Amino acid sequence: MDTSEKDRCILDDGTQQVSLNVAGHRYTASLRTLRAEPDSHLANAFAGNWRLSRTAAGEVFLDRNGEAFGIVLQYLRARRDSRAFVLPPLDTYKLGQLKVEADFYGLEGLKQLSEAGMEKMLDSRY
Repeated sequence: MDTSEKDRCILDDGTQQVSLNVAGHRYTASLRTLRAEPDSHLANAFAGNWRLSRTAAGEVFLDRNGEAFGIVLQYLRARRDSRAFVLPPLDTYKLGQLKVEADFYGLEGLKQLSEAGMEKMLDSRY
């Protein structure tokens, strides 16, 4: 099976697991989770609209912030299951990183949560 056939198989089944390597951090998620925000860049990537890079081990490689991606997945899992998402405790720097990643992936709700968390932290300092 060549790479394009392999990609088609992965992209056809929403329950299929996808192994991801995000800057050295390894994650596994279902396509349903990765597509939980239908209008996001991430959903578009896993709908076959982006050419996905792979590691030698066959993982989808994303050259992004691997630590923040764990929170991105938590957010998407909550959205997938129609649950509320609560940001974990993060310092201002990590909230800023999360905001950048949320913006990159087109996750407007997560971006807004990150911004609100940053504002709350800054307000509590004064």
